[in-house]
Amino acid sequence: RAAARVPIVTLTVTGLPFLSTEQAAARRRGQPSSGEGAVAIECDICVGHTLPQKNTALLRTYCAIDSRAKQLILAVKIWSKAAGVADSVNGTLASYSWSLLCVFFLQQCEPPVLPLLQSDALVGERWRSHELIDGCDTSFCGDAEEARATLSAHNSSSVGELLLEFFSFFGSLRFDKWAVSARLGHLRARKAEQRKTKWRMCIEDPFELEHDLGNVISCSAAQAEITKALREAAGALLRSDPRS
Repeated sequence: RAAARVPIVTLTVTGLPFLSTEQAAARRRGQPSSGEGAVAIECDICVGHTLPQKNTALLRTYCAIDSRAKQLILAVKIWSKAAGVADSVNGTLASYSWSLLCVFFLQQCEPPVLPLLQSDALVGERWRSHELIDGCDTSFCGDAEEARATLSAHNSSSVGELLLEFFSFFGSLRFDKWAVSARLGHLRARKAEQRKTKWRMCIEDPFELEHDLGNVISCSAAQAEITKALREAAGALLRSDPRS
């Protein structure tokens, strides 16, 4: 992928057999199964860059803390692709960025659904990384149960309610003033050098702190497209019942 910061090969594998849980169980028992379909799976292969492994592990741990995190991320990924705002090559956000926005939203809602895995209190000495990767501190708590225990109150919102709040939150956020930081779990003021691009989202990478994931947004029209899609999604959910 020519626009990527590191070498990435994108593959689409087609014709793979898709089995339901029941069909897979029948196959393991040596029994015939019917109705098998075929799917196409898209994947990226990153060459010579180890930091994404830490990004993936961080997201995996967040998803293990509360099942709603994974469900929200999947819902937003499906929506963003359908809405045409998940294509970093063509000037909108990458899929990973949408995942981080979901994590951030779940950290700052009241009460929080997710804790801060990179907080000093959770990292402590046990999870402290004493070696930098590409100059970055990749320390975070990798124990989902330990992290879950730090949440003082339970958020009882359904995935539908959280999805509506997600769209409403980011559809009305003042990106000219604030940067999103899943590392801190709250909005922070834009740095001086980031004010030159105040027309677009500013999303801090959790490990590469100087890397703004919003820098792939190519122009103000692309940002306007993202904001419009968020607001339209919120409106659509408001006209339906988000509590399911």
